[in-house]
Amino acid sequence: MRNILFKQMQAPGDNLVLTSALRDLQLSYPNKFNIGVLSYYPEIFYNNPYVIQKGEVFDEKTEVLTIDYSTEFSLKKVSGKHFSSAFITAINDVLNINIKQTSVFPELYLTKEEKDTILEKLGISKPFWVFNAGFKSDMPLKMYSTSKWQEVINSLLEKGIKIYQVGHSHHIHPRIKGVESLIGKTDNLRDYFAVMYHASGSIGAVSLQMHVAAAFRKPCVVIAGGREGNAWNMYNGQTYLSSVGYLSCCEYSGCWKKTLKDCSRKINREPECMKLITVNEIVNSVLKYSHL
Repeated sequence: MRNILFKQMQAPGDNLVLTSALRDLQLSYPNKFNIGVLSYYPEIFYNNPYVIQKGEVFDEKTEVLTIDYSTEFSLKKVSGKHFSSAFITAINDVLNINIKQTSVFPELYLTKEEKDTILEKLGISKPFWVFNAGFKSDMPLKMYSTSKWQEVINSLLEKGIKIYQVGHSHHIHPRIKGVESLIGKTDNLRDYFAVMYHASGSIGAVSLQMHVAAAFRKPCVVIAGGREGNAWNMYNGQTYLSSVGYLSCCEYSGCWKKTLKDCSRKINREPECMKLITVNEIVNSVLKYSHL
């Protein structure tokens, strides 16, 4: 068998999306590759049956290959492909093979102990939804109005939906009244995954959270605006609230800008594409999942 160590040093969401390509690599070429991943976020790959686990040793013949989606990124606006297919293209190119994609859904594997202990550990009671209003300082165009978030939460609380606000302590999080805060309490990714496993659904921007929800086949309402192309991110079973097609700056795909300075259409320091997403759209999208 050929020993491959893929080096993937991007964000956790990117690493999680990679897992679908690794699964399909192993399904397309069974017993041909031992695959390991060198990552800033090795927790994503724990217990994954398609990946060599921590502590297993590769020999001197192991090939170390950088893998990302740069070969597809320039085509993202027009290709109509999902994010996961970009990793398949990258792996096909570097290994000179032809992986057959079986699904766009990522792979996450929790232990029974992780599932059984997380609720008591964090004082969480079911049923509940998780909600993330945060954003990274280098990507403020993903933000949604704090006042509108408060309206969303108020409406959902009135409907009897219990909500926990989650987010990494290093990111920027507006504090929303009425929700129980887990901000900073799930900086350990395995804890975060376990919380998501038990959630009834999730609400937030384009982020790691939507990919985790997809891995566990959870309902997810994504406030996307016009920054990223729809086909690139969407998963079946999720509600993707997009502004693509409504503004000249994102007429056919996302603008792919990062900062407010880069944004060509903003109103009172809020991207116009985000202002087009209404409170009622978000609330009604969550409520449509109530029959599950």
